[in-house]
Amino acid sequence: MCDEHNDLSLQLYDEACKKIHAGDFADAIQLFRRSLELEVNYKSLLHLGRCYLELGQYREAIVPLAAATTLNGQGIAPYNLAIVMQNLGDLNFALKLSELAVARQPDLRRARILMEEIKMKLEEQK
Repeated sequence: MCDEHNDLSLQLYDEACKKIHAGDFADAIQLFRRSLELEVNYKSLLHLGRCYLELGQYREAIVPLAAATTLNGQGIAPYNLAIVMQNLGDLNFALKLSELAVARQPDLRRARILMEEIKMKLEEQK
């Protein structure tokens, strides 16, 4: 029974990734959600959050990206969550997340760039 769930979860994940490549983020979201009902995993959470981000649904992106940040020690999930928080106007939290992304993955150049952009915006607000 568990193997059937894992196989179906993987199949749904693969279908969702195809939807992403086709630019169909709304359908991808539904497939990732169904996949996650069967098996929670980092990649599905990360991609689900990215789909919400691509659609500008920032609040919906928070939970899957926060969960992905917890499940995996790489920098890409906190980097994406930093983008979400920046778009929601929470620059202080976005800065902390971008710093976490850089600490976890020092070679993640886009996280460094984002971190510097956020620092500049915070300086402008002073």
